[in-house]
Amino acid sequence: MGSSLATWSILCFIIALTLFAFEVFIPSGGLLGLLAVISAMGGIVLLFQIDTTLGLIGAIVCVAAVPVLVMTSLKFWPNTPIGRWLCFSEPNVSNGGKPTQDDKPDAADVVDTQSQLVGKTGIAQTDLRPVGVCRIDDRKEPCMAVGGVIAAGTPIKVIAIEDNNIKVQSLDA
Repeated sequence: MGSSLATWSILCFIIALTLFAFEVFIPSGGLLGLLAVISAMGGIVLLFQIDTTLGLIGAIVCVAAVPVLVMTSLKFWPNTPIGRWLCFSEPNVSNGGKPTQDDKPDAADVVDTQSQLVGKTGIAQTDLRPVGVCRIDDRKEPCMAVGGVIAAGTPIKVIAIEDNNIKVQSLDA
């Protein structure tokens, strides 16, 4: 009887690992993960029926394996179709999915681009009370009104860039 229970408990653990692996790659809303947990718990119960020590060892192994499995699945998950869809980005295949310096915007480039906006004109897309969105050079930029509220549709002029904020004033004033 003991060897039959041992076979069934090992089978339950293999099923649990297989279901957990499928959970990472197949979007099931957690159903496969729940079935994996139920299967692992069934394997632990069967081990406890054989011997209390075996049951405790099985429970400890399962508890220790969970963080390892979660970390491993988090490493591979962004490379799955559902992971790419939810992350809204394609991994850089040439670099093993890791971002490179080319993928990150350079802070100096952002400041240079913004400093070129000083003196340019545009239109307030939203009400600036004092913060809103303006269209400058066919780009939407978050802007801060200087000297009061600026209504949407009002022509504006960029007067300064301070602390990464684009300061604008109304041309109607």
